[in-house]
Amino acid sequence: MTEIRSISNSVYVLCFERKNIHFIPGQHINVGLPGEEERPYSIYSGYSEEHLEILVKEIVQGNISRKLKLVEPGDLITVDMPNGYFTIEEERKDEVPFWFIGTGKRI
Repeated sequence: MTEIRSISNSVYVLCFERKNIHFIPGQHINVGLPGEEERPYSIYSGYSEEHLEILVKEIVQGNISRKLKLVEPGDLITVDMPNGYFTIEEERKDEVPFWFIGTGKRI
C-alpha cells in the first residue's frame, strides 16, 4: 500500500502499486489483508495510471473496510486479479451513447 487519501469521515481512497495488473474499465478487484477475507472493490483509477486505486466506504459494522483504513504505507494488502463484466464490447462502443448508473446501499 502506498497511500490513503480521505474523501470524508467515512470514505477514503486506497492507492497501491499496480504490479502489472491490467484491467478493463468496469472490472473490480478483491482486496483485503493477508490471512483475512477479501471484499470486491471497484477500481477507481484509470487503466493507464501508474498506481491502482480503490474507493472505500467505511462500514461501521464492516470487517474489511475498517481494517483497510488503518494500513500504513509499506503495509501488505492482498489484491486479486481483476474480474467482472460491467464492460462495453469494443465493437459496440461507437454504436450508441452509453449511460452507466451506480448505486449503493446505505448502512
